[in-house]
Parts: sequence; C-alpha cells; structure tokens
Amino acid sequence: MPEGQSTTNQTLPTYEKARLQAVANKQIRDVLNVALKPYAINTTQWMILGVLKQGLANKTSDIAKMLGVEVPLITTLVQPLLASGLLLQYADEHDKRSKPLRLSDIGEGLVQRVDEQLKQDLTILENGIGHDQLHDYFVTLQTLITNASVHPKQA
Repeated sequence: MPEGQSTTNQTLPTYEKARLQAVANKQIRDVLNVALKPYAINTTQWMILGVLKQGLANKTSDIAKMLGVEVPLITTLVQPLLASGLLLQYADEHDKRSKPLRLSDIGEGLVQRVDEQLKQDLTILENGIGHDQLHDYFVTLQTLITNASVHPKQA
C-alpha cells in the first residue's frame, strides 16, 4: 500500500497487518532503546520497572505473565536492576519462599525521569494522531491481549 494511503473501510490482508505491526513496533522500540541506553536497561527491563511502578505485580511469576514471557527471563533481567539499586527485594511475611520486588527510591526517580523523556521522544511518532485515536489504539491492543488469553490455543 503506498505511503499515506488511507486504510479506512478497507480490509487489510493479514500480511499487511503483520508488516504494519512489525514496522511500528520496531520504530517504537528504536525510540525506547535510544532513551534507555544511558541507563543500561533494555525495553523488557523498562516494562518490568513500569509494572512495578503501577503496582500491577510484584512477583517474578506475575510480572512474567503480564509481559507474556517466561519466568527465567524475568529472573535474569531483574538481577542487574537489583544490583544497580533500582529494585529492592523483600521477604513476604505470608510466604517465606517468595521474594517480591519493589522499586527503590532511585528506581522511582528513574522511572519518572525516563517516562517524561520518552513521552517527549514518542511525540514524533504520534504526530498527526489525535488523543482519542491513541486511546482507542491502546484499548484495541489490550483487547487483543485479553482475547488471546481467553483463547490461548489460537494465540
């Protein structure tokens, strides 16, 4: 499809949907990688910090589920975050085997600063997209994720 051509009211072939998703994802990740490089964290580590910041999960297994990855990956990626002081691990008084995670004060500050910077950096990609359109896009992504979790064999 030529650049700039509208896809409104058209059914896109699956290969075009895949291409659009892949290219947009790469462009977003490129912006993230540039912003995160000075802090020596990758995009998955950034998402871990975000999950903890939002209070959505604090156990590696729950974080892995939220990010759609395996627990060993989260365990590996958390180690440098702990070593750098961005995360803290504490004892769970109800489950002695569990060692939940939380952001340290340093981690809280980093997430705040980087998030503000990324909001600015991403405006270039979001140029020409209305607030409602962006909101609808993220609602759509969440719906896709929810649908995939309800029908995992198809995902």
